[in-house]
Amino acid sequence: MSGAETIPAPGANDARPVQITYAASGLHQPMTSGTRDKSELEIDLPVRTTGVADGYAVFQVALKATIDGPGGSRWESPWQPVYNESYLPGTSDSSIRFRIRRSVYDRFKTGPVNLHLTFAIEKVRASGVTRISLPSSEFAVPGVGICTPQSSWFGFPPQITGISCRSAMRGPQLNYVAAQWSDTGDKAACSAVPEESDPLLGTTWIGSFDTDPAEFGITSVWEAPLNLSNGGPFFREGKQVWFRQLCPGTPVTFTSYELAGRSRLEMSIPNFRLPELALGDLYQLRLR
Repeated sequence: MSGAETIPAPGANDARPVQITYAASGLHQPMTSGTRDKSELEIDLPVRTTGVADGYAVFQVALKATIDGPGGSRWESPWQPVYNESYLPGTSDSSIRFRIRRSVYDRFKTGPVNLHLTFAIEKVRASGVTRISLPSSEFAVPGVGICTPQSSWFGFPPQITGISCRSAMRGPQLNYVAAQWSDTGDKAACSAVPEESDPLLGTTWIGSFDTDPAEFGITSVWEAPLNLSNGGPFFREGKQVWFRQLCPGTPVTFTSYELAGRSRLEMSIPNFRLPELALGDLYQLRLR
């Protein structure tokens, strides 16, 4: 991946901005699956992340994998891009994925190997907070642009099911957005200011810390929908109740971030066995 190779390794005394550890369990196991390219496979590894300092976040932007097998055999991947993988303070479980040639997989799948991953990461620091009581019409957010509640076309009264923002000449500044969903399942439940009786947070990232000059092109206005998590459809008592809604007056928080540094991280998994190749919900049996 262009640029990842220039990100420096941390010094011996540098603090690690995040700890990434292999976290296979009874419920979360590694998996190998096919891709649209029949000559490539994707390996998915469960991981646990900790150690991000308060007021910071860490983005994984690229990784490369190295496999050391018996008899000195070795394979190393090129840098592979990683999209939308971010870590906040606290402990979180997620997964990381890398691609491997099917011929390499066949070569190393028969026995334990030492798997080593190198991550290129970007550390970002919170630089400001804007709190908005969600109005029913458009509103301005510094560094982001003009945001508009998005109402569903079905139902009466209409429900606010999301937010979309637009900005002129360049995309918005990097922001972490959090808003409180209403989980009542009642289309008329937002007639009053929402209460905290059924709290459910929706979050997302928007924008970047790109400081390149504004672009004067065919598209001078950038549209950015806020794809808030936990929006639904959701279930109550075993029945689908449809999508959650945002009530007018509910707090929406925009936390802006700026780049604080770039570095690399290393993670090793000794005596690792490449997982069986998944075929849909089934697994290909390995004949011994």
